[in-house]
Amino acid sequence: MKFLKTILLIICILQFSCKKSPLLPENLDLEIKNITNLSTYQHIYRDIIYIRESKHVIGIPIYDKSVLFTINIHVIAGIDFENLEYKISEETITITLPESKIFSIDADESSIFQYFIKEKNSKIDILTIYNAINEKKLEIHEDAISRGILKKAEDNAKVLISDFLFSTGFKEVFFEKKDTKDSE
Repeated sequence: MKFLKTILLIICILQFSCKKSPLLPENLDLEIKNITNLSTYQHIYRDIIYIRESKHVIGIPIYDKSVLFTINIHVIAGIDFENLEYKISEETITITLPESKIFSIDADESSIFQYFIKEKNSKIDILTIYNAINEKKLEIHEDAISRGILKKAEDNAKVLISDFLFSTGFKEVFFEKKDTKDSE
């Protein structure tokens, strides 16, 4: 996020120092086409994963294996600029933003901290661990949405886009919601 803000700040400074009139529509198209996805919000989950597998035959344990570890999972959300629409009227621009969406949910394997592992007569395979992490990602996806990550991503996108457009000379920037019925 800091990198994105730094880049946008540099662009804004260059735009402000070079010209004070609004971008022409064809120039704005070129500027926007250079950005495909604008990641505007990131949340890091630290989650606990416990895996246990055991098998008994007639009450005798054949194998018993378990592991408990924590892992950081990064959720990144933003706006897809491919469907961005806008209307320019003199020094005013109205932008129709597409709905924000989650771009990625990535597990940071370097953040794994293992609390314990028990492997009796069998080892825990890496595929079992990856499957557990992928299940956790699905849970986190739903949790991030319920906690408002999409709204936060949209709000941040509006601030970044407004700041950029004001620096290019626009006096007013308005935002509209994209009508989801049009895209069906």
